Amino acid sequence: MPGQTFTHQSHTFASPESAWQALQKPDTWGRIGGVSRIESPVFDQEGQLAGYSFVVEVAGAPYRGKAARSASSPPHRMAMSITSEQLKGDITVEIHPVPNGSEVTVRMAMEPAGFFSLLLFPVVASAVAKGFPAAVERFAADLAS
Repeated sequence: MPGQTFTHQSHTFASPESAWQALQKPDTWGRIGGVSRIESPVFDQEGQLAGYSFVVEVAGAPYRGKAARSASSPPHRMAMSITSEQLKGDITVEIHPVPNGSEVTVRMAMEPAGFFSLLLFPVVASAVAKGFPAAVERFAADLAS
């Protein structure tokens, strides 16, 4: 089964530099896609977010995963590779200056990670598709707070 990619663009009143600083907080990433808990953040020597563990609730059941920074171009682009027993993929955030803030583009690519997840994947992909635009809108708004 092929994976799915979701992209949504929004505006934030945060400058690119302020939005970048918000991306260094683990909880910021949890606002993108149904994450119920962020745990065990890891930072590099410069204090930049390098990864974290997370818990996602799917159909009332908790699923654990890990995120690791896979790309970083301050203050314009940051990507996290996501792995779990059910899914793998990445989340990329791009930030571009515009009048009165920044344009924020979030791209989430995901695919099943195993046989069991092949059965679950259509349900997860459908749920993400329904909620992704609203999640990105909230995420972008939160970058300014």
